[in-house]
This record gives sequence, C-alpha cells and structure tokens, in this order.
Amino acid sequence: MEEELATATEAMSSKGQRVQDLQAELLGEERSVRPRERVHLLGKRQALQEAQLHFQVSLCAQAKLQVQRDVLRRKLDQLGSSAPPPALPLQDDRQSLSSTEPEPERPGASALETLRNHISGIFRPKYSVPPALPLLPEVQKPLCQQAWYHGAIPRAEVQELLLHSGDFLVRESQGKQEHVLSVLWDGQPRHFIIQACDDMYRLEGEGFRTIPLLIDHFLQSRQPITKKSGVVLAKPIPKDKWVLNHEDVLLGERIGRGNFGEVFSGRLLADNTPVAVKSCRETLPPELKAKFLQEARILKQYSHPNIVKLIGVCTQKQPIYIVMELVQGGDFLTFLRSEGQQLKVKELLKMTANAAAGMEYLESKHCIHRDLAARNCLVTEKNSLKISDFGMSREEEDGIYASTGGMKQIPVKWTAPEALNYGVRLDPPEQCPEDVYRLMQRCWEYDPRKRPSFSTIHQELASIRKRQR
Repeated sequence: MEEELATATEAMSSKGQRVQDLQAELLGEERSVRPRERVHLLGKRQALQEAQLHFQVSLCAQAKLQVQRDVLRRKLDQLGSSAPPPALPLQDDRQSLSSTEPEPERPGASALETLRNHISGIFRPKYSVPPALPLLPEVQKPLCQQAWYHGAIPRAEVQELLLHSGDFLVRESQGKQEHVLSVLWDGQPRHFIIQACDDMYRLEGEGFRTIPLLIDHFLQSRQPITKKSGVVLAKPIPKDKWVLNHEDVLLGERIGRGNFGEVFSGRLLADNTPVAVKSCRETLPPELKAKFLQEARILKQYSHPNIVKLIGVCTQKQPIYIVMELVQGGDFLTFLRSEGQQLKVKELLKMTANAAAGMEYLESKHCIHRDLAARNCLVTEKNSLKISDFGMSREEEDGIYASTGGMKQIPVKWTAPEALNYGVRLDPPEQCPEDVYRLMQRCWEYDPRKRPSFSTIHQELASIRKRQR
C-alpha cells in the first residue's frame, strides 16, 4: 500500500508540473496574439486540458490510496499484536467439468441443489471476457465531464433550464475566468461565484480540492450553500445532448467569416464526420454571444433534408463553437454566378423546389426565417439545396415585430412589400418560365392573405418542373 501511494504521489507531482509548464507557455502565447487569432491556439489548449485531466485523475487516485491506507492502519491498530483467529473449515465445493463423472454429494444436500450443481458444470461460459476495469466514481471525474457542468452558456438560458426549487448547474462566467453555481430558489435564479484560492474551492467555510467534490458535499449533506441565502441543492440539471467538448472537434482551414466570428472546416474526432465550425469572437459582449447561440437553439428542433443539420455546440470554454454539417458546394449565390449558365432550367427548378420544401417544413414548425436568399442556401454535391443561416430567424410566438436590441438588421431585398411600401417589382430574369414569374407575382401580393403558402409554392414548383422539357 505504501509503495502504491508513493508511486501515485510521484505521478501526481510530475503531471502537476506538466500542467504548470503548459499554463505558463499558453499564457505567454495568448499575450502576444491578437484576440481574433486566439482560436488558433486550440491545439495548445487541448494539450493543457488533457494534462489537467491526467492530473485530476492522479490527484483522485492519491486521495483514494491515502484513505485506504488510513482505514487499514486503524483496523490494524484495533487488532493489536494478538494472533488472528483460526479460519473456519470449508467444504470442498469443486465441481466436476465432466458430464460423466458424478459429483460427490454433501451431507444434507438436496436433490435440487445436486442437479443445479451438475448442470452448472455442463453449461460453462462459451466465451472468455477481459477482466473488469476499475470505474472512476462520478465525483472523481474532471469538471468538464460532470453532467451538471454547462460551460459558457448565456445567463438567460440558465433561467430556462432551472424549473424547480433546488435545481442547479455550474457554468463559466462570461467575460471572467470564474465558475458560477446557479440555483433556482424561491422562484428566482440565484448565482454564486465559486471562490478559488490556494488550489481549493469554496462557497463559504470549508474548501475542497475540486469543484465536483464541493458540489457533492452540499448535495449529499443537504446543508445550505451559504448561511445567508439558505439555498439547498436538490437536483442537478444535466447539459443537453447537443453539447460537445472543444477537444471533440479538429479544426481545419478557414472557409468564411460571419457577423460573430470566423467559420472553419473540421472533423469530429469520434467518427471523422466532416463539419463546419462557426466560432464566436471572445471579445463580443454577453448579449451578442447569446444571440450567436440563438441559431443553434432554433436548429436543434428541426430535422429535414433541405435544412442544414446541427451537430452540436461547444460551450465548455471560450471561444464558443456551433458545429454543423459541412455542405461541400458552398453558398447558392456563388454557385449560380459560376455555374448558373451551364445549368438547365429543369435543374434550377429542382433546386428552387428544394428551398421551397425546406421553407414548407419551417412554416409547419411556425418558424420565420426572415433572411431567405441564395447566399443563405447551401449546395450539396448532388446539386440539392439546404437552407442555412438562421441568425435572424424567430419563432412565431417570439413577438418578432417588436424591434428591440442593438442589432436591427433588415434584409431589404427580401422584406415584404408593406414593410417598404415602394411598390416596385423586379422584372423576370432571362429564361425564367412564365409560370414561375406568375408565381413570383403572387408572392409579391400587397395583401398578405392573397400570398401562397410555402406548401403551395412547393407543390406548384414541382408541377412546373414536371411540365418542363
């Protein structure tokens, strides 16, 4: 036991030094790099995260061995120096592995027990399995692996997750390198900063080596987390299935830039799935970071072949990522400018019908996209269309016509006529079928009640395509 403890202590010391070296190295590089380029330091952050994980595991192993040693010493002290009691005589319970060799009966053994032992000797396990590995208790797992740790989620989203008194989660404070315990109490969300000092974590009073140990203490003891608040932890709220770790995603080249940050190609390390990764600049204020995540909150409700698919979100630390399927053909506007002259009208009608099918689905879900345009549609390798960029989308119940906030974006070219009231209509493009232009004019009707639904638009485009040679 002493040898195991010494080995564990030595391993913990080595890994602790590795963590300190990586932290110092990363801090030096972050100070010399501009904020918009810090996303490229992800490799070093991943190495630091892995080193911290190994250090926490070593720390827990050392603590476990110390407890076992102390328990063993106390038991040995209680026994004193007297000799141990004699062992109880045990009967030979070996069973024959042969079906022809009778097993000797023990005195008093029932016929049923004899039959059971005989059958167990015949039906041996067919396959051998590896020995069971020791499982790490939940409380000994690192913070990032705790189900109740939500990372850098917006404070407003916390209020939606906490529904009952005592519900709680731990998150990263946006803009500060602090962890916050959020609890619903007396109908109101309460937020407590977890104090970190001298490698110990506390709310008030006793300190603990890790945040999971701190949370487990208050959850098991049912003690108030602070005397003044009287708040008692009752139920941890787990992160949803869409949350990924930054280490789950391998970033590739930059493929674009958006209002909130840059867009990269990438892969999921678990299965090598190609993905597109939208990053959010760390320097943005919290309200814009919440707006950035709004697209993911909308997309995770939907599943349709003509809607770009959400893979997950990385909110465990900064920068925040939205991970989506990678559509290799790029945006439809660029595609039309480069390939449009070579496409037949029937092929263009198919792609337009794809967009209408996606919008029909959104319409059925009471979602208003508000920025449907060629630049916001993506082209697959099979020339199918997927609707993307839900940054301006709203649920119909959200009160979207009440203009609030600082980013009042209006897609002028795609705004309804009554919103601009100029009365100008675009001429049909070259090679546009007359049926399509008549459908366009119906969509431009000044009276909204006379405009066709997306279901009707989809059906009519499909019908026009069938008639097209």
